[in-house]
Amino acid sequence: EGAERMSEIELKPCPFCGSDDVICERFEDVYYVECWYCSAKIETYNGAEDAIEGWNARAIDREDLLKVADECERADSAA
Repeated sequence: EGAERMSEIELKPCPFCGSDDVICERFEDVYYVECWYCSAKIETYNGAEDAIEGWNARAIDREDLLKVADECERADSAA
């Protein structure tokens, strides 16, 4: 049941590298969400839903991330 619930909840892309290669797993009593590309991770003892909520609360949507990157590039070019 826990594994089914974990797979039903969407994980946002990594807030650091933008990768969609993100997993939610359990190791002993610790639930964690981890990016397989850059190894960013959030851990909790309060269950999978708490780990996922924590990850998604700080995750930046890819489109927003790309907009910021474009704005930074334009600012660098103008300087």
